[in-house]
Amino acid sequence: MKIPRGAAVVLRSGKILVIKRYLQQESAADCAMCEYTDTPGPECSGHRYAVLPGGHVEPGESAAAAALRELTEETTLTGAIDHLLWTGTHNGRPAYYFQIKDVAGVPELSGDEAAVHSGYGPCSSTGPACARRWCDWSRYLRRPCCGGGCPAA
Repeated sequence: MKIPRGAAVVLRSGKILVIKRYLQQESAADCAMCEYTDTPGPECSGHRYAVLPGGHVEPGESAAAAALRELTEETTLTGAIDHLLWTGTHNGRPAYYFQIKDVAGVPELSGDEAAVHSGYGPCSSTGPACARRWCDWSRYLRRPCCGGGCPAA
């Protein structure tokens, strides 16, 4: 069974917090994004995308606890679970999305998230390969990749 993912949905003034990323693998066969977007290979041309803060559920951890842990690890924010919004899949694995309440702090990329994604993608003039953004909620629902739909934070 694939490892489940817990994700944190943080809303503020009609906007949702997302993490903008860039991914490029050596080949399309090694790239989950190429697989799930039907991108032709054999090379992976790279992908700009946005995700909600979240990640793997650790052994013995609930999806809700993982969402809160990942929120803090990736953005430095803290909060509490309000309720489960939705369950589905993310890149072929079970995913649980929780609305977060009582959010405290100022979002900043931190920990492994900043270390792994803080470089620049191939188009360095467009900014960091990873950044936190507040996206218009309705735009995110229509186009989760936030290609140009997210203003600077």
